[in-house]
Amino acid sequence: MDKMKKHLLILIILIGTYCASAQTPLTWVTLANVEYRFRYIIELEGYFEKPIFSSEIRSYEGREVSIQGFVIPYAMGDGKYFLSKFPNSSCYFCSQAGKASVVKLGLKDPTQKFNIDDVVKFKGILRINESPTELHYILENAVIIERLD
Repeated sequence: MDKMKKHLLILIILIGTYCASAQTPLTWVTLANVEYRFRYIIELEGYFEKPIFSSEIRSYEGREVSIQGFVIPYAMGDGKYFLSKFPNSSCYFCSQAGKASVVKLGLKDPTQKFNIDDVVKFKGILRINESPTELHYILENAVIIERLD
C-alpha cells in the first residue's frame, strides 16, 4: 500500500508540474476577434480606429500563451521581429491584412536571428495594447517552442 501511495504522489507531482508550466494555445482566429471604433484622440489631434477587444481576448492578457506564425524582421540587424499570420508578401505591412494578424515579439534572448518567413512556434506572455498607433499584441519573454521550416 505504501508503494502505491508513493507512485500516486509522484504522479500528482508530475501532473501538477506539467499543468503549471503549460502554455495556452492561441490562434489567429481568436486574435482577429477585435472591433474598431473611430475616436478623436486629443494627443494625436485626429480620429483613429480604437480597438475594442472581446472578453475572450482580454482573458489571455498576462497569461503564457503559444502561437505559431511567420517571422518578419522590422529592424534589420537589430534583432526586432514580428510574428505574422501571413508570410511577408501578404502581411499587415505589405497587403490588406489587419493589425490583429501581427504580434510584436519581445524575445527573451534578443540575440536570436531569424530569416524572413521562418515558420516558428513561440511561447511567451501576451500583452494587449489599446493604442491605435501601435500593434495590438505583444508577446513578452518570447521563446522558441519549435521551428517548423
